[in-house]
Amino acid sequence: MTHWTDDLVARRACDEGVTWARTQPDLATAWRTCSRGSWMMWWLGKYAAAPHERAAEEAAAPHERAAEEAAAPHWQAAEEAAAPHRQAAAEAIRALYPTPPASTL
Repeated sequence: MTHWTDDLVARRACDEGVTWARTQPDLATAWRTCSRGSWMMWWLGKYAAAPHERAAEEAAAPHERAAEEAAAPHWQAAEEAAAPHRQAAAEAIRALYPTPPASTL
């Protein structure tokens, strides 16, 4: 039996992202509940048309920069410090695209 995430492995998604995605029943649910804008950006880069990726990148960029700046001085607590900003990036992308854009493949 295959899972919708099998193609993520073939496209070399990060292990952490694949592990999380496998807990989701489908892409629509994963998109709706994802708290990592960087994972959503990766998906857009691999599966969606370039204009979608650029628009999402612009929407998420300030939040991703803030996440990196917040985490830099506190590497041990980086995920805790960055989590709200990563969530904000994911929400910004979701506001732009409530559902995953159609694949160009």
